[in-house]
Amino acid sequence: MSPHDRADALWPQVRREEFVRDWLHACVIDMAQETVPLPPGYSDPTVRSLVLFDDGDVHLSLAMFDAQASCADRSGQDTLEFADGWTRLWFVRADRVEAQRICRTDTPQAGVRRDPPRQVRPGQEFLLDNASEILRFTAIGGACIFLRLLVRNPMQRHAVEHDAASGAIVRIRQAQAHEGRLQMTLSLLRSLGRADAIDTIADKPQSWPPDLRWHGVREALALDSRRGFALLEAMSREDPDPMLRALARETRDRLLQAYPQLGEIA
Repeated sequence: MSPHDRADALWPQVRREEFVRDWLHACVIDMAQETVPLPPGYSDPTVRSLVLFDDGDVHLSLAMFDAQASCADRSGQDTLEFADGWTRLWFVRADRVEAQRICRTDTPQAGVRRDPPRQVRPGQEFLLDNASEILRFTAIGGACIFLRLLVRNPMQRHAVEHDAASGAIVRIRQAQAHEGRLQMTLSLLRSLGRADAIDTIADKPQSWPPDLRWHGVREALALDSRRGFALLEAMSREDPDPMLRALARETRDRLLQAYPQLGEIA
């Protein structure tokens, strides 16, 4: 049975308030006994969750959004991250909650597309393709508790972060172990001054995923500015990924402004 089939079989059994109440009641009994460990949990600045089930491919948790922590966490750069897999959300409690679906577009100029914020009600469900969609809370007046079912995608090669205000790419994060080792090898070659690594970077780009192509060009620039800039210029015109072409053009223009002599290579 595939991860999607397992998730499809599990979801109807858990997306009920009775299930959540029974599960929490069992946790209360465990707490009273003290010798029984509570389920594992996760916490970031805005969302806390308890894990109900995780087999490596399918992850089910009960999560609570902290509105006060969310306001405090917005002090730094506000970013939108599109990662791997698919997520289903089912709201147990939603007191004066509004949420906005944000989609990553294939148009470099747009970056992201935002749907109008809509009120979220208890029992409402959302299905998200994490590589291109996220759900962002825009208003929370009270409790916000939801079940979250994640189906991981082992074929997803990278995650992308966008600046929330402009939609511009902030960073591309590696998500594959093999490609991560390639990335580290390129960085080691650059650190050791091995300029022959540029030949590999120039020969392999179309067989590499976008994040690794971008990393290779950056390392080539650090090894040899002239040869690296030529690769950057080629990427800005020829790379098949429109977001990466836009990022290469932005970097090229910034470098030309700082180092006009590079224009002789273009």
